[in-house]
This record gives sequence, structure tokens and C-alpha cells, in this order.
Amino acid sequence: MIGNRDQKQGEQLPDVELEQINARRWQIRFNFSSVAATTGEQAMPAGFQYEYINVNELSKKAIKKAIIRSKYDHDDEISLINDKDAKPDAYNAYQDLRSLADNVIAKVI
Repeated sequence: MIGNRDQKQGEQLPDVELEQINARRWQIRFNFSSVAATTGEQAMPAGFQYEYINVNELSKKAIKKAIIRSKYDHDDEISLINDKDAKPDAYNAYQDLRSLADNVIAKVI
């Protein structure tokens, strides 16, 4: 999922953010990019756009699964693995997503 938030004064581009939503739910934000301030009829402050997942537990398994499921359902994931020789670009994109998940996990846990 994609989210947006305002940039705080002097804040640099975040790498990963973790926010506890309630007693048993966390939101993990990653893949941040800058959004320029909008000028014109309605001025908007500069901000950030990011991807996010919500998890019920802060475990490697739960986070990795949530990040992968944000792009691929179970059947798509199995197809990518089985077709890695026939569709190497798709398989490499899947592996890049797994690496991203590992990087997010390392910063959150």
C-alpha cells in the first residue's frame, strides 16, 4: 500500500519507520521518496511518499510474508519460483523484493 506524510522541518529522507498502531498491530513504512511542495491555488508542504505494511507481530516471518504478499499472492509466488529459468527478469524482481524485506527486517527487529 502507498502512504504519504508531511516532511518535518529539517527532516531527512527516512529509510524505514515503525509505528505501533495499537496493542497488537504495527505499521512498517519503507521505500520512501520525496514529494516536492506544491505551489499554486493550494499550497502543500513538502512530504514523503512510502510503501507500508501492517503486521500483527514483529517477527522476521510475519514481516517478510507481508512485504511479499503486498506484491504477489501465494500462487504468483510459486509460479515465479517454478518459472525462474523461463522468466528470469520476473524472478530477479521477486528476489529483489525478498532482499528489500530482509533489509527492512534488519532495521525493525
